[in-house]
Amino acid sequence: MHGASISLKQSSSDIMADQDEEDSELDYHVTFPPAISAGATKEPVVMLFGWMGCVDKHLAKYSAIYQAMGYTTIRYIAPRSKLILGRSDSIREVARKLLELLSELGLEENPILLHVMSNGGSFVYRHMMELLTDGQNAEFASLKVVGSILDSTPSEASILLGAKALYYSADRLTPLLVLGLFAMLLLAVVTFFIPERFQPDQTAATHVKGITESPSRSPQLFFYSTKDPLCDYRLVEEVIAKRRSAGVEVWQQCWDDTGHVTHFRVHQEQYIEKITQFVEFCLQQ
Repeated sequence: MHGASISLKQSSSDIMADQDEEDSELDYHVTFPPAISAGATKEPVVMLFGWMGCVDKHLAKYSAIYQAMGYTTIRYIAPRSKLILGRSDSIREVARKLLELLSELGLEENPILLHVMSNGGSFVYRHMMELLTDGQNAEFASLKVVGSILDSTPSEASILLGAKALYYSADRLTPLLVLGLFAMLLLAVVTFFIPERFQPDQTAATHVKGITESPSRSPQLFFYSTKDPLCDYRLVEEVIAKRRSAGVEVWQQCWDDTGHVTHFRVHQEQYIEKITQFVEFCLQQ
């Protein structure tokens, strides 16, 4: 299969399913491939987690890559409030519900691929991998992640960096966005004066360590850039080196002309080709 030949247009036969965020704290979109004949190998399911400030129409462009391969896709974007506050228990609960969703959709025996964008996606990814590998969640024992794609992540996380990410992800400045940025900056100042022992457990404080030291040994592919203003390529390469030293098969693609989560937009053919090769490798393992 060659990445250059993949069409990114969504098929009219796609089946979409949404769930009200107010009812379930999840707002996801799932697309199933055309019917597969009985006895056929179970198709992979790809879970895509968007960046902070992402909207579904943008994330759908990434899921279209996998839909063209005949895979089931599930798209999820964590609410800004959860990412800004960064409470580990809150994000971990989101990760748990997403894993439970696989069983609810009858996908618990399908090979799973994870495609995560920026820290907004990898916050959820980090907690999901912990739930799958900590040995304390027997209900997820049948789930098998065969590979992960990490785009523009991980990076050191902070409220100030979150404000910067929110600014970069916005299509335009609006009064609500300005208010949100002001609130984040104010929160950063207040947090600075609160002793660490009195602060709630924050995902941000241990984010990079959580990904670097994950017990998971499934392959990983990192997309990053030396020109990314939010994700330091040197940190990404440190993570890559440590994952490899732990025995993980790690692929990487670094550019020198792309910004944060813009690699696909600028290098579409190369991006798809790399994913195609990586996915084929993961499914052969």
